[in-house]
Amino acid sequence: MTWLERWIQRQNDIAQGADADLFADNAKRFRWASLLAAACALLLWIGTKWLLPHAAHTALNIVAVVLAVASGVLFRWARAMDSVLHNPDPADPPSILKE
Repeated sequence: MTWLERWIQRQNDIAQGADADLFADNAKRFRWASLLAAACALLLWIGTKWLLPHAAHTALNIVAVVLAVASGVLFRWARAMDSVLHNPDPADPPSILKE
């Protein structure tokens, strides 16, 4: 089977609902990553617009950085899972002993 045939078979399997739970979980990861990124942007915007004491400003920036890192990790995880879910299974290795 060529790569194109395996890819077409995988697309047909996805259309029939194969791995639907994995796709739903991955969509949740993308939503959480987007939510964390938006929260990070909101905190950074608040830090620039409001006059806060130094300690509060530092704490706000630390929380924003933690949210940014968590968002980046979730985005990378979701992107890797998306790649795994959409790519076809690898071809079988060639057999030395043919039956």
